[in-house]
Amino acid sequence: MAGPWTWAQSPEQAPAKATEKGEEGEPGDSAATDEIKTLEARLAEVDGKIEEASAQETAAAEGTLHLPLDAIQARSAALRKLKAAVQQRLSVLRVYGDILERRDKAETALGEFQRLEQPPPYTIDFLDQMSTTLKVKRTDVEAETMSLNTARERVEMERPDIATAKATLNRAEERLRTASQEERESAAFNVGTERLLLEANQAELDAASMEVKRSEAYVKTLELDLELAKRKTDWVRRQTVFSQEELDALTARQQKAIDDLSLEIEETQKKIETLKTKLPAAEQKAIQETEPEAQDRAKQAVQLLHMEMEATETSLSILESLQQMEKGLIKLWELRFQIANPVKAEKDLDWALIITALKERLVLLEKEREAGEQRANNLRGQVAALESNLRDATGGTKQFLQSQLNVLSGRILVRNRFQQRLAQILEIARRFLEEAQLRQDERPLLKSLQEYLGKTYGIVALAFDREITEIGGESITGRKIFYMLLILVGGMVFSRLLTRYIQNYALRKLKLRSNVVLIIAKLTNYITFLIVVYLALNYVNIPLTIFTFMGGAIALGVGFGAQNLINNFLSGLILMGEQPIRLGDIVEIEGKLGVITNIGARASSLRMFNGFDLLIPNSKFLETSVINWTLSDNKVRLQVDVGVSYGTNTRDASNLMLRAVTEHGQILSDPEPKVIFESFGDNALQFSVYFWVELGPAIDSRVVRSDIRHRIDKLFREAGINIAYPQRDIHLDSIAPLEVHLVQKAERGADESDEAR
Repeated sequence: MAGPWTWAQSPEQAPAKATEKGEEGEPGDSAATDEIKTLEARLAEVDGKIEEASAQETAAAEGTLHLPLDAIQARSAALRKLKAAVQQRLSVLRVYGDILERRDKAETALGEFQRLEQPPPYTIDFLDQMSTTLKVKRTDVEAETMSLNTARERVEMERPDIATAKATLNRAEERLRTASQEERESAAFNVGTERLLLEANQAELDAASMEVKRSEAYVKTLELDLELAKRKTDWVRRQTVFSQEELDALTARQQKAIDDLSLEIEETQKKIETLKTKLPAAEQKAIQETEPEAQDRAKQAVQLLHMEMEATETSLSILESLQQMEKGLIKLWELRFQIANPVKAEKDLDWALIITALKERLVLLEKEREAGEQRANNLRGQVAALESNLRDATGGTKQFLQSQLNVLSGRILVRNRFQQRLAQILEIARRFLEEAQLRQDERPLLKSLQEYLGKTYGIVALAFDREITEIGGESITGRKIFYMLLILVGGMVFSRLLTRYIQNYALRKLKLRSNVVLIIAKLTNYITFLIVVYLALNYVNIPLTIFTFMGGAIALGVGFGAQNLINNFLSGLILMGEQPIRLGDIVEIEGKLGVITNIGARASSLRMFNGFDLLIPNSKFLETSVINWTLSDNKVRLQVDVGVSYGTNTRDASNLMLRAVTEHGQILSDPEPKVIFESFGDNALQFSVYFWVELGPAIDSRVVRSDIRHRIDKLFREAGINIAYPQRDIHLDSIAPLEVHLVQKAERGADESDEAR
């Protein structure tokens, strides 16, 4: 008789797998049948060995077998493990053929589908049935896909066990080679056990791999069913006609439900009034009772009435909510009618608006459903507590608890009714939303692109989530830094766009002055910058307190290096607040005349009339004298001085000067120009003409005065009026005559020669 260690087979002696394959790599019918027969035979063999192992355990326990009991028990465990693995593979293999047959039928049905047997047109109710079937198919695919992923994970988990079993077998064989004659039988038995364990692990791996193949085939079958359901649903959707008659029928059905709820609401209200009538009498009875037991019963009766009152009021609230939902469902059906018949709509449908409204409605309904579930769970908890107390209660207490339980059970029924109807309305709203989205646009390419971008994002996100450093106990990752920079850049761009939008809106729509627009823009820019910086730091979870250690350095920097910068910044805020100068003002500072084109954080821009742009620190406008020609308004009085020669008709000169001014197009008529005869000068009669000009960036006062002078000169020439120039008159005193001396020529020559020398 062979020793017990001959029971185990080596991995090379394991049942050979069928090699006959189908077109796609699945076992053929004959190969699958042969493999099933082989596994059944192997299973029968393992069963026989398990019986032998049981007999060996009995013998070892009685002392008739010279083998350790724990070694025999380990052999039995290995055989049972092998049996379970073979049984699992055998059961999966039997189902696998049916799945392949079903898959072939699904492929055939999908390839042959062209249209439904039922002739079109189809009703909206039939379309909803097809949509429900499609949803069930999609759920089946998702669930089986999860099972497939689990099976694949199991395969990966089985591989290390095989490696461990091989290592253990090698160690057992090494002990067998080095064992003494007395220990050889036990060591050989252990080697057989380890071979059985290795075979069991291999069988488990094969069973897991077979389960993966079964699940893959089943997923493929479900996907084919899903694709067929999609095509049928698309066919029905294209051939569906939502008629006015069907809408009227749906509306009538909804109206009947609303009317029924109205009757329930009336009955509930009557019940509330009845309870309100009973409650004072019960409370009075509880006060009048003197015996303790009677008083307790009366108080319990009052408590039950309060519970019934609360339950009835809650039921009333739920019924009213149901009625409102049913009314809202009528509007949804009307909206769906418009979606299905956009041609019949009074105006073009705004698909984006419809989809947004449906999504918002879905969010509200979902929140209401979650809140209802929480209330229902609370009621169930109260019922569970009452049922627990009811088991130990007796007599009147038990009856009281049972009455409370009945009230709470009634509340749960009403709540469940509400939740069930709310779930139905949610499903209807989701179908409406899906149909609206299909109507709006079907973009499979965009959907594929989104999925691809999602996968790429996942890979990049994994790399971005690695920690770079740690600040204040918070990990700083590449993702956080990237998003922080993105927030900063996006915030700056948003700040500029927002500022530009506000500027344009304030100028064009609100008609505000440019200086007010500048202040609003600057403040918007500063506030947006602070918010962006705060959001960026807050996203990275960098607390602002970590900057406190730099307080001393910052204080020194402010005290020395940044003093002028902060001074100019604060001066800029003062200029924008007090507005001594404004955007577009004509300003003269330290002999420089120009137009203010910008008031920045550090300096302001002054565009001079010669075309140069001069940057002036903001603090200069507060520390030095500044002439703002247009502070109160843009009107400036100018003057031109002219001197005419004595003897000129002064009235004519005044009229001509006034004419030269009034003919100029940039001279204001209000206040009107004036000509003043200033004085009798040394060399001329002095006249001054005063006139007002509204200054602006395009008007130079010097050019205006130059034009006036040119015009006055021309008019004076035409009138024969001379513009005086400096001259000196010499008057001789005739009372004292001049002395005249005659000199000779010789003396004059001598005098000239002396002068020459």
